[in-house]
Amino acid sequence: MTDIVLSVTTRECIALRGFTQRIELGMLESLEHETWFAQPALIHAEPLAAEVRLVTLFQQADQVLIDERGHFAADQAVLPEAFAAGSGLAGLKKHVQAKARERSGVVGTCELIGYAFDPVQLPHLFLLVYRCRLAPAVQVAAGAGSWVSVATLEHVIEVAHERWFIPAVKR
Repeated sequence: MTDIVLSVTTRECIALRGFTQRIELGMLESLEHETWFAQPALIHAEPLAAEVRLVTLFQQADQVLIDERGHFAADQAVLPEAFAAGSGLAGLKKHVQAKARERSGVVGTCELIGYAFDPVQLPHLFLLVYRCRLAPAVQVAAGAGSWVSVATLEHVIEVAHERWFIPAVKR
């Protein structure tokens, strides 16, 4: 059996085209109260549904963490276990912090900085974007990647939707 993942209705997403740092109450309420778990294939068959995925951007000062595949936006499915530390958005934040600790060995400050949806490019994916700020000179766990300058991201990142998040880490 395929894992079930968190899904949400795209009703609140209609106006989104890409990434926004504007956090709206309607979207937060929808995420808090109108999500469910389903198999990815079922979500993709439903025109008004999207899989919720967590995107984590690791940053320290003017550097970001790039993984061994060249990605700086680490995204992951939201499985039911993500809510072991609590329910709703508070539970997801704790989950992101735990995953950040696994990858970097330390806990920095993790915050929801926006969300992304594009009904044309990624019609069945709704991305919750978190930034984890780590103290300068934090060494990452073996195999987790390397730190690169924010200024070089435009030249390094090849995945189209990851380019959406570059302005967020330049701030």
